[in-house]
Amino acid sequence: MRHYHLFAALVVLASISSAASPREKTLYIFQGTNDGGEPRGGLINLAGNFFGTTYSGGANGYKGTVFRLSPPSSRGGSWTETVLYDFPNFSTGINPWARLTSDKAGNLYGTTWLGGSGADGVVFRLAPPRAQGGSWTYTVLYNFKGGVDGGQPQASVVFDEEGNLYGTTEVGGALNQCIGGCGVVFELSPSSDPNALWNETVLYKFPSNCNGFCAGTLSGVTLDQSGNVYGTTDYGGTGFCGGGGCGTVFRLKRPATKGGAWKHQVLYSFLAGTDGAAPAANLIFDSRGNLYGTTMFGGTASCGGCGTVFRLTPQRDPQKPWLETVLYRFNGGEDGYIPESSVILDQTGAVYGTTAAGGGTGCESKGCGIIFKLTPSGKSWVEMVLHRFTGGDGFVPIGSVVRVGSKITGVTQFGGGAKVCTIGCGTVFQITP
Repeated sequence: MRHYHLFAALVVLASISSAASPREKTLYIFQGTNDGGEPRGGLINLAGNFFGTTYSGGANGYKGTVFRLSPPSSRGGSWTETVLYDFPNFSTGINPWARLTSDKAGNLYGTTWLGGSGADGVVFRLAPPRAQGGSWTYTVLYNFKGGVDGGQPQASVVFDEEGNLYGTTEVGGALNQCIGGCGVVFELSPSSDPNALWNETVLYKFPSNCNGFCAGTLSGVTLDQSGNVYGTTDYGGTGFCGGGGCGTVFRLKRPATKGGAWKHQVLYSFLAGTDGAAPAANLIFDSRGNLYGTTMFGGTASCGGCGTVFRLTPQRDPQKPWLETVLYRFNGGEDGYIPESSVILDQTGAVYGTTAAGGGTGCESKGCGIIFKLTPSGKSWVEMVLHRFTGGDGFVPIGSVVRVGSKITGVTQFGGGAKVCTIGCGTVFQITP
């Protein structure tokens, strides 16, 4: 949770404006009550409906929700939010932080940061009703204990082709190296008994990277076609950032035989210079096998390093580090500041994403955050700011965006004007570039 505290320490909300860009539309404003509040993980699209989680709110207090946002039945109408599940109590998990994942049957999968029988979060499944109008069925697939198995997952889970789930935890694992453990990469496999919990295998335990006071990763993982696992650490590596390293991109190579050890390899170590520092978001692949991601800091000298968007290209020798190309370095003004979420690509190769601050409009001196587009132009990339949030339409867009057709949809953690959350309980926005 340290990146949230770090950003919160930088933010002083001075004013909230209700002005909105002509290209941007606010689909929903969370009230922080029964409908939920503080969406952080982004959305997924299933059959024209958007599904997501809220970290707080709900009918049972500030435990969080899973929600669906449905399009209007007639042109010009309002989108409808439906709470599919209210997290009722600590024992079943509370405070879902991450984006959801779905399977072919329409089941939703996610994580909670805390709660469960082990007190350190859960992986859950939410199954749609068999009859229209029925209730969704919530099932805990795994309870983290905060020991060698990991604890406090903040990131989403992903499927492999065999139906196993992969993810990360912020703590647990190497308990003798970090206070509370440094975090793990895990695999969950379905049990032969459909009513039993899933079986966990810890693929990797992160070692101490900063004198025992930090965990290994805040991001989730991405799988390639061979089933190898890719992710980032916001500390560690060969760079010098307060003695703890500036972050890495890593790969876990799948063993040749089932049950064998996964091999950890650092693909790139950030140096906190112009190359960036502290990656906290999921990576994505392009069609050529290159990886794209963001760093929260580094890049430029202004604002202590305002973050970057980068691409990593593999070398012919698989043992060599990958080559980094910085696509864009944020300056902390109207162009944005602190890209905390992952990016997406369109069919032309353009890159889309958000920054948690910057934009220069409202909220604080640096702004409420932006939506950006990066387009290649010769050997460089050009940024276009698609929208600058002003507070009334949202504030702190840290969740990953989703592109459906020409429209880009996402969430902001705060803003929107609901009084329950003081600075707003968050919004769902949509923009047509």
